[in-house]
Amino acid sequence: DIPGPSLPRQFQRLFDQTNLGLVTRDRAGAMPRGYKVQKVESVWNVDSWSSYIGRLDAMTEQCKKFPGDAPVADWSRWSGPLLTDKFGTDILAEARLPSLAAGANEFLMFHGTNPESAHEIAVNSFDMAFACKTGLFGAGIYFAESSSKS
Repeated sequence: DIPGPSLPRQFQRLFDQTNLGLVTRDRAGAMPRGYKVQKVESVWNVDSWSSYIGRLDAMTEQCKKFPGDAPVADWSRWSGPLLTDKFGTDILAEARLPSLAAGANEFLMFHGTNPESAHEIAVNSFDMAFACKTGLFGAGIYFAESSSKS
C-alpha cells in the first residue's frame, strides 16, 4: 500500500469524475455504474521505469524541434477534454512521483485489465506480444482518459 490517507480519496474522485457512463461498441454485457477504490498499491518494474524515463527524455528533446507542439495548449480539439488532468497533479504529488513532462505531452491515462494481466504487465511491461489482437481498433495496447472507457 502507498502511505497517505488522502491518496485513496483522490483516486476515488479520479474514478468518479472520469466515469462518463458511456457504452462503447466494444462493451459486452452490463456496464458498471461506478467503482469503489479499495486500496492504492504501487508496483514498480525498475527496468521498465528506466526504459520509460529514457524514452521520455528522448521525446522531450524531439518535441523541442517542433515549437508549439508540446505542451499542447488545447488537447480537447483532437480528443475531447483530458479528464485525468484535473486530479493527476495532486495524485502524483501525494504519491511522491515525478510530475508529468508537459514538454513531451505526457498524460495520466487508464488501462483496464484483469488482475492476472496486470501482474504480467508489472513483470513484462507493456509488450505487444501480449496485446489484445481483437481490440476495437485492431491489435494494440489501449489507454483512455476515462475510467469508464478502460
